[in-house]
Amino acid sequence: MLMLLMTIQDEADRGYVATVYEQNKYKLYRVAYDIVKNHHDAEDCVQDVIIALIDYLDTFRAATPVHQKNILFRMCRNIAIDKYRSTNRQLSHESYPDDEDGWEIADDERVDAVFVKKENQAKLMELINSLGAIYSDVLYYFYYMQLSTEQIAKLLNISPANVRIRLTRARRMLLENWKEELYELRKP
Repeated sequence: MLMLLMTIQDEADRGYVATVYEQNKYKLYRVAYDIVKNHHDAEDCVQDVIIALIDYLDTFRAATPVHQKNILFRMCRNIAIDKYRSTNRQLSHESYPDDEDGWEIADDERVDAVFVKKENQAKLMELINSLGAIYSDVLYYFYYMQLSTEQIAKLLNISPANVRIRLTRARRMLLENWKEELYELRKP
């Protein structure tokens, strides 16, 4: 990160970017890691966010602090999704070794449980994303990022009551539209 900051000519801009990075690096990492599920890719996503921030520094500075956080988290989320998609495309073109090539599976039941859990998480995220950005963002911030309704309200520039209403509506929509699918996800 130090080399990246050294590319900024203006000392004030360099200090500002360093401050933004220090204040948000752990939360940005968490957003990215929740999507890419890989430590190194998550770090790359955070660095890509800072690179994008440098490119649009004047516009970013003009925004309110709440809007700045919203910009950072959305950029991070989009970059992480892009990285996840590109990684999955690369993996789909590679061949995987089978047991004859040295990969042995110690416990079939445990491996099955891991795959089922990952499938369930992916299906749940798919259901949540199908609700639309208004509801999926609120659910994501509340359950995955574990932000309070007040923090989400500041981030989205809406009232805390509106956040609670969106959470209630999103839960209700999930139950009404995908009751059977949610029930299947709960089965062991």
